Amino acid sequence: MIRQRIARFERIYRAREAELDQRMTELARRRAEEDAHRRRLEAAREMRHRAEADFMSLCGTVSARDMWMMRSSIDLAAQEVESAGSDLSRCMEEIERTMEAVTESHRDLKVLESFMGRLRSRLAAEESRVEQSMLDEMALRLRGGGVLDEA
Repeated sequence: MIRQRIARFERIYRAREAELDQRMTELARRRAEEDAHRRRLEAAREMRHRAEADFMSLCGTVSARDMWMMRSSIDLAAQEVESAGSDLSRCMEEIERTMEAVTESHRDLKVLESFMGRLRSRLAAEESRVEQSMLDEMALRLRGGGVLDEA
């Protein structure tokens, strides 16, 4: 009976281990996404900085259309910075949720390990008790030729 319970919990443990591996893979993927979002944000900031520097460097007579175009490029760059920042924030929130799931999986595995350890200890104690009982019975038979009375 205890062996069956141990076998059942070992199957559950393997399933939870596979779940943990999947979550760890997901975490690695999300961290790679985070790096990509950080690079995108940095590139957008550089683009905005260049657009602002170009606008500031305007000298002489510049048409209203050219000024409007330059200002539009600054606005577009600022929107890209904002978009990249919000994408990075969402990605970091997803990483946080994934890390919580990984932590929960680790906790579940530790609980299962502990429980299976207690079951194995009970099984070993029971097997030891049965073995000792058999040895005692054998010793009684060898000494007196009698059978141990169950009283």
